[in-house]
Amino acid sequence: MTGSVITVAQQKGGSGKTTLSANLAIGFLAQGKSVALVDIDPQGSLGRWFMTRLERDPGALGTLEFATSSAWGGDV
Repeated sequence: MTGSVITVAQQKGGSGKTTLSANLAIGFLAQGKSVALVDIDPQGSLGRWFMTRLERDPGALGTLEFATSSAWGGDV
């Protein structure tokens, strides 16, 4: 089975990139897929979402992998 890469990108802020990315990840996890998120946005909203979700319900993210771009502060 081959993997897929989905990029959610838009130059405009506030267009829903983080919300869409987080919901796609949760949806794919619910389907039993392996998911890895990489946040390259300097604002780091997806990283904050990930850490908040982990704190509230550590089991909710299953095997989800997360990393930030090293240029913005290293791995979470």
